[in-house]
Amino acid sequence: MPSPAPTHRRAARVVLAVVTGVVALCGVTPAAPAGAAPADCGLADVEVQFICATYTAVAGRTASEADVAYWEPKLPASRTFFVATVARSSEGRHLVVDRYYSRFYEAGPTPADHQFWGPLVTEPNGLRKLEAALLANQDRTVDSFVTNAFSSQLAREPSESELEYWTERADATTRNKVAAELSNTLEVRRARVGGAYLNDLGYAPAEASRAYWAERLRTGTSYLDVRIALRASPDAYASPRTCPAAAAPQVVALCPS
Repeated sequence: MPSPAPTHRRAARVVLAVVTGVVALCGVTPAAPAGAAPADCGLADVEVQFICATYTAVAGRTASEADVAYWEPKLPASRTFFVATVARSSEGRHLVVDRYYSRFYEAGPTPADHQFWGPLVTEPNGLRKLEAALLANQDRTVDSFVTNAFSSQLAREPSESELEYWTERADATTRNKVAAELSNTLEVRRARVGGAYLNDLGYAPAEASRAYWAERLRTGTSYLDVRIALRASPDAYASPRTCPAAAAPQVVALCPS
């Protein structure tokens, strides 16, 4: 089966170079060097706990002593900048691509997939494009594609009327377009907000919060941006949670309450 990454490699290399240059200018921290001493994450210090939980949740690794030494003096004032920096680092983007493939595709990403998607997942609609490509580029019938998209995005099967509508839509347009449109429906957006709250904060959102973030997802805010905001919130700072599996959208809670 061909890789889901688009085939326009020449254009991709240009985009890769431009975006990589922007990331470098933004001061995103590099990956921890091999053999870096891990931080003592068992300390009661709230700043250290927050740093450790953030690295585990959004970078997929244990914070090092150097990480703690660098970030601890900057907290809590710079906690949003801290979470965003780690989440958008090469490690954070690598984790996001891994989790999206695990959630929406039948196989893991190749190095070429990481090279292509890594810089793009922090761009406007980049995660939606990644998700749509993964769902669309699988060897399935149209009915099976729609059913799998509903299962992946909503943890339920489509009704007969939904199956009929979306299969006709896929035949009339493209599977990639259908997957992207499905991910932008109100039901999916609301489910993703609920999953983010459960996994990053440990509780369900109030209706006003769910409506607010669902609208933000519609107008271009990415799932990664939602997680950054939740991870940097006062509640998360006071009681940090570790949930690396939530790097891709979820419908249910994956972390213990």
